[in-house]
Amino acid sequence: MITYLVDELGCDVNESTDDGRPPLYFAVDRGSLELVQFLLNHGARNFRPNDIHMSPLLLAAEKRRIDLVDAISSQCSLLEQIEAQELLGSAFACGEHGICNLEKLFEYFYRALELRSQHNLSKVLRLSTVEVLDNRQECQTIDELEKLRLNDDHMYIEALLVRERLLGPTNAKYHRSLQYRGAALADNAQHHRGVNFWLYELKLHRQYSLSIDIEDLRQWASIFSDMIRKSLSIPIVPWQTVITVILEELENNMIDFDYNLHTLLFLITIISQILSKSIISNNDRQIFYRQIRIIVQHQYVTQTDRSSLLHLSLNNHTSANDYFIDFICKYPCLHTVRLLLQCGADVNAIDVIRNTPLHIFVSNSNVVDDTIIQYLCDAGVHLDCVNALRETPIDIATDSNMKQFLRTRTKISLKCLCARLIQKNTILFHGKISNSLINFVKKH
Repeated sequence: MITYLVDELGCDVNESTDDGRPPLYFAVDRGSLELVQFLLNHGARNFRPNDIHMSPLLLAAEKRRIDLVDAISSQCSLLEQIEAQELLGSAFACGEHGICNLEKLFEYFYRALELRSQHNLSKVLRLSTVEVLDNRQECQTIDELEKLRLNDDHMYIEALLVRERLLGPTNAKYHRSLQYRGAALADNAQHHRGVNFWLYELKLHRQYSLSIDIEDLRQWASIFSDMIRKSLSIPIVPWQTVITVILEELENNMIDFDYNLHTLLFLITIISQILSKSIISNNDRQIFYRQIRIIVQHQYVTQTDRSSLLHLSLNNHTSANDYFIDFICKYPCLHTVRLLLQCGADVNAIDVIRNTPLHIFVSNSNVVDDTIIQYLCDAGVHLDCVNALRETPIDIATDSNMKQFLRTRTKISLKCLCARLIQKNTILFHGKISNSLINFVKKH
């Protein structure tokens, strides 16, 4: 087909798609040496379409396709060849591309530095350094590279520095490398270092206004859960940053609203576990409480059924389907309920079918947790609130002991009796009482 299009119809081998990618790019992406050689023999050129996509040569290097790199390099400038060697070396440090091979990394970095030295082509240094990358600049000489060789950490940092220069700070593949390095450190029991890489990656998203994958945000809840499981402290700055990003997503991303709201709940539950223990300073404790109060004031509810965070925290169907999160975040969750109520959550909030959080709790829990119910009662729960089917929590409780327990706690006020009388006798009340009383009557 390609032969026919080019040889018979005379199609331009350098004609690009709307986003600037030429046929050579797609031949490399497909991994076909035959197609690459055919296009090169017919005048295909190597060029970078834009800041998002790499040139065909760099794409071949990123894929660790040495044969494709060799084929395309002969048609490229010396600097392009050097940068391909550098990116190829860095790709061997990236576990997302396969098994890491730091010997290959050193080999290609060494070749590139040799060529730079021979032709007096210095690297462009960063304008500033960053702490997570050890405040380092890239190696400029072979001697500097040799000094790093015996330290794997230093070699990984060197690879990331090279990738940021060649791919750019907004490139998705570079971001994936940062995430993978953070995950690798966490898997190696270096959670705090791993979190720092993830935090740097998240800050780049914010700095350059890049879209954020909802799964990447959920992964924060996963790594924090793993840290709690291993009795490690949660650093407050990353937690605050993630919370801020999720709140921004809840304001701007309606499509994934419910997913992000659940992620927010998991992060709140994680903090509730920390606050239940005396392992943080009073200053950090106050910061956490202040942040949760701000969250509660937004009165977020799911788009599917208008469940509040309190509803979700009392629902035993709430789950992340993630091992680490589900290990820590089990619902109904006493600590989460207490924290939300302490920070002002509406104990009588209603979902789309007018179920209160207590309705949800008693309908799906076979365990009589008098502590949770006591917290709800202390917060002013109305035990006689009815849902859309005019059922009270006692009516829908699935356990007989739960029903009896609720009856012992039920104390109907005169105000509640009046509201129930109005509803029972279908007395018209709209326009005759205040809005706050209208809502109160509706709940009875």
